[in-house]
Amino acid sequence: MDDARPGQRAVDIVLSSVGLVVLAPLILLGVLGVKFTSPGPVFYRAARAGRGGQTFHMLKLRTMRHALSEGPKITAPQDRRVTPFGQFLRTSKIDEMPQLFNVLKGDMSIVGPRPEDPGIVRDLYGPAEHETLRARPGLTSPGTIWYYENGEAQLDPADVMRNYETVMRHKLGLDAEYLRTATAVSDFRVMLATAAAIVKRVVSRPRPTSDASHSGR
Repeated sequence: MDDARPGQRAVDIVLSSVGLVVLAPLILLGVLGVKFTSPGPVFYRAARAGRGGQTFHMLKLRTMRHALSEGPKITAPQDRRVTPFGQFLRTSKIDEMPQLFNVLKGDMSIVGPRPEDPGIVRDLYGPAEHETLRARPGLTSPGTIWYYENGEAQLDPADVMRNYETVMRHKLGLDAEYLRTATAVSDFRVMLATAAAIVKRVVSRPRPTSDASHSGR
């Protein structure tokens, strides 16, 4: 298993370059939203384990209250550290769009296992999970889609790390299986499936009821 599929790096460069141009308005929206809704820096540089376990810094739009940013490395649903605008960014994945710079730089690929915190890799990864470190981490993957659609809901907000290990192993198991036979065509299908999952989540977000909207809450 290796990330050196023919032409993958060239595809990453082209797609990340085009993506940064096309998605610039959404990234700007995110930048302005973070700046005017929460004090603190706009961007967050998260230490992550990349290919071969080498640490790099993954760029994200900040979604948490700066004063409450310390805590569990994994964010559970209804995490009180996340700002309301930050929740929108997380649901729509706009907070992840700056990672196209990481793809352009070569730290990441468009499709590959999502990179984990080095501490989680050190404490929780077994031999099977370490296999995924042979590939360059990515913006999305089959495991990422599963986690977005199903895995997050399995996390206990009161003790998020208690069952994250089980969720993580399933997620990375999906990615390890995918990487064994991945092709440019299957990568494209993963990209389409990711876009569909995000649209589905954004469209299905609960709307405030009429009573709540008139109550001033």
